[in-house]
Amino acid sequence: MEFEWHDEKRKSNIEKHDIDFLDAIQVFEEGHFVEDRTREEDEEERKAAIGPLPEEDVPGHW
Repeated sequence: MEFEWHDEKRKSNIEKHDIDFLDAIQVFEEGHFVEDRTREEDEEERKAAIGPLPEEDVPGHW
């Protein structure tokens, strides 16, 4: 899987949630649960996952 993001969004996520996208890759690669959440209105592919980070399991959406 390939990941990309805007650096400003990454910084904002660190400030808001104390989770760096660089670390969050692990959630998506090793997720315990993945659910398809594709939007019907524009068919944008979306997923939800719960996966490990060093301190805890966290939810992730992409």
